[in-house]
Amino acid sequence: MSCHIEPNSDISGIGVRVAIYTQALLSFLPAFLFTYDGRLDLEEEWSLLNLCLPLLVSSMALLITTVIQLGTIIEMSTYHILVVLNLMWMMNASALVLCVVPTLEWQNRPLEDSLEGTLKDLLLGWRLQRNQQLFGILCVSIHLTGMSALGLWLWSHNPNLDTAECFNEITTTYLFMRFPITDNPIRWLSFAFYILMAIPVLNSWIAIVFVSGISRIVVYLGKKILDWVRPLLGIHEAHDPGHDAHGLGHNAHDPGHNAHDPGHDAHDPKHNAHDPGLLELRLKCIAAVLLPLIIAVHTIIDTELTIRRNLALVGDENRWTFGQVIALLLVIFPLTQTLSMFFTSTSVGKNLWEWLLDIWHGKKLFNLEWCIRGILLPSQKWSVLHRQIARALRDSRMAYAYLLQQIDQLDGPTLPCVTASAVFSIASLLFIADQTLKITNDTFHPPSLPRRIRAPTLVDPPNYHLNHPNTEARVNFALKELERAITDARDSVSIAQCIRFSNITEQARYNVVMLHLRHLLALLDVALTIAKSLSTSDACVLRGGVNNWERFYHPCHFLSYGDAVGQMRDNLVGPEGIPV
Repeated sequence: MSCHIEPNSDISGIGVRVAIYTQALLSFLPAFLFTYDGRLDLEEEWSLLNLCLPLLVSSMALLITTVIQLGTIIEMSTYHILVVLNLMWMMNASALVLCVVPTLEWQNRPLEDSLEGTLKDLLLGWRLQRNQQLFGILCVSIHLTGMSALGLWLWSHNPNLDTAECFNEITTTYLFMRFPITDNPIRWLSFAFYILMAIPVLNSWIAIVFVSGISRIVVYLGKKILDWVRPLLGIHEAHDPGHDAHGLGHNAHDPGHNAHDPGHDAHDPKHNAHDPGLLELRLKCIAAVLLPLIIAVHTIIDTELTIRRNLALVGDENRWTFGQVIALLLVIFPLTQTLSMFFTSTSVGKNLWEWLLDIWHGKKLFNLEWCIRGILLPSQKWSVLHRQIARALRDSRMAYAYLLQQIDQLDGPTLPCVTASAVFSIASLLFIADQTLKITNDTFHPPSLPRRIRAPTLVDPPNYHLNHPNTEARVNFALKELERAITDARDSVSIAQCIRFSNITEQARYNVVMLHLRHLLALLDVALTIAKSLSTSDACVLRGGVNNWERFYHPCHFLSYGDAVGQMRDNLVGPEGIPV
């Protein structure tokens, strides 16, 4: 005999489900923003409570509606009660961060600080010093108790239900698998779960222990895997730059470190990103927020699978009723509240809000590239990139010196003027590239005195002679080494162009750095092109003559980089002899 379940769009309609899903997932955004630093202060916890409390109230309203309908003539079906339990469990998972993160923070405090607590604190496992924290835990506990009471009623009332309600055909979903609700193992497991969750205070404690325990296990296994993988990849654990053997604090040789920063305290773990204890706590907090998110997403998938698999038993619930429209409109409030928290309670949001206000008042122009870079590009300190580029330029200069050494050993007539000019131009380009890198570094660390650019020094003007085949091979090898070194330097600059510098927040200064890097990349491209041309044409072994090598070198002492570039531009002439 076919049976039919009366549809109830106000309980499981598409509008109600989308509204509940959106509110639940929105609560995780500020949770990640507030806990990524491993701490949840009073203001952040209060903001998170204000966002999660309406979610718990909506869930309790859904519970009250279900209880009221159970006592009316139109009794709610078992199928819809299962959907309500799934929705309530998902909303409860969204509020678990109110209980877990303060507990992790308390457990990672120093031992002498933890021993100051009372016996009640130690028995409960977290410090109940703040009323709002206790209020959030009580709200979660009351919500779990109400949800469990409904679940206990459902599974205890289960055997007495009328078969006309499609009781034997209704299925539920756990871990993406389909189970009939008449399955005894599922019934007893659900009954045992709701018994544990029905005990006030204990239910929230069980949830805290479960989430915090899983987060600790994940972090522990992650550390073990990294310790096992590092030797295989040849990666050694970096020495903490914040502490040396004598406890002198940060490394004074680090060019990216400002020792006179008044807002930085090397002994304060809040400002030491490399502190192992703080890093471990941050990972635990991230895992403690990520696990409820996974539970919520899993519950959403299970709920949708349950609805889809019972679609033949239920009528059309996709009709847009007044209740569904109201539920969607109510999403506007948590959405605006989440945006308000982001713009007022996070450093990224505050900077973005100030930037939007500057655009609104005409102080800045909207730059889409700058906005996309700030969102998509990875962050990296300039000091690390500066060391990589400087090392690559040093290798290029050493390769050029080796090339001069090999050319100096050539026998026979000297090189043509055009070849000598090309060889010397590589040295000039590498010199300008080195000065450009220094000026780029000055953008991050302005010097106390203006930089004076000094001319490159040559020990003796080399004599270029023709060589026998073995020497030619050495010259070609030197050219290949020069190409490789310049290519590495160019690639390092290209990588720097694809990085968002963590110590630059002003768009104007960022644009100056990008301009210098584009100039540096152009210089290295030209130098690489000349080196490749010399290599492919074998110009270094051609016969010719250079009357006076000194005329290719003009000492240049300039007070600023602009004067140097201007003088070099004035020395360039076009094909008609007209200055460029």
